[in-house]
Amino acid sequence: MENVKRGSTSDLSSDMEPWIDKPNIEHVNGMVEKAISDGAKVIVRGDVVSETPLSKGAFYRPTLLQVTDPNVDIIQKEVISPVLSMLIFDREEELANNSEYGFVASIWTQDINCPLHVARKILADTFWINDWAIIYDEFEEGSYKKSDRGCMNGVATMDDFIEYKNITITAGVI
Repeated sequence: MENVKRGSTSDLSSDMEPWIDKPNIEHVNGMVEKAISDGAKVIVRGDVVSETPLSKGAFYRPTLLQVTDPNVDIIQKEVISPVLSMLIFDREEELANNSEYGFVASIWTQDINCPLHVARKILADTFWINDWAIIYDEFEEGSYKKSDRGCMNGVATMDDFIEYKNITITAGVI
């Protein structure tokens, strides 16, 4: 597909992502296995890291899956992990905002017009064009739909620490 950036992924498979516990890792791995059985094409297959005494199964290697159906669980559910789903499309009309979540998204393309048009349509609080996971302190982050993240950066962060109290008085009334 022309809309997909092709490049080396060899460095992805050697990194590990730490997690809190084995149940979380097993949950993520189960989602990846289901995506593969639902037809996702494996570009980079990470898995549970258990070969080191320190990890004890609580690390997960990055995974990159190519998906063509926007209705599969790996697209529909938030997978907070080192798992990236790449939804392939030929026409912008194929994109859907039918997920319950709207955390982040990105598009990789050489077309100058397509990504700005798509960015306006996608319901996500952060949208990257030809990049991923770049966060600026001055940019406010929230969440769309059921992505419950709250504001983390920018001036709106102050709202999390302010408690407002309104007191009114009417003069001359006993």
